[in-house]
Amino acid sequence: CEFDAAGIGGQRHISVSAESCEQYGMVRDEDTVEWWESQPEQARQQLDGGAELPEALDTVSKFCDRDQKIWANSPAFDVVLLEDAYRRCFKQPPWEFWNTRDMRTVRDLLPWPDELEHIETVPAGEHHALHDAIVQARKTRIALSRFQEVAGNE
Repeated sequence: CEFDAAGIGGQRHISVSAESCEQYGMVRDEDTVEWWESQPEQARQQLDGGAELPEALDTVSKFCDRDQKIWANSPAFDVVLLEDAYRRCFKQPPWEFWNTRDMRTVRDLLPWPDELEHIETVPAGEHHALHDAIVQARKTRIALSRFQEVAGNE
């Protein structure tokens, strides 16, 4: 999802076929598979079907532009996996490496406001990537506004 000081903007959710990922040489992590198997049926249903990997990446590319900042809870995980998928499909990621940003770094730079801990991260019985992205964007947007307040007071 997109966000700025004004709020949450455009959003996209793309489910990708696990079989398609494997066809392009990506490997399932057994710990992750076990975690998903322990989730409620409602959450596991998201894993059924999905787009072919190249088409899913094309959708991501249409949503992003080269100058856009790419925020992740951990770019060393999320962005690295996405960039690997692009390489395996002989595609170029739609962002520049210097535009990746880390939410955890933002969290560590100032005391984390209490209200951020109370933003619900996962509704009961669910795990949904878009919902997680929206919650992370809300938290990051609030934390960044706190940085601006601190910087403006000095």
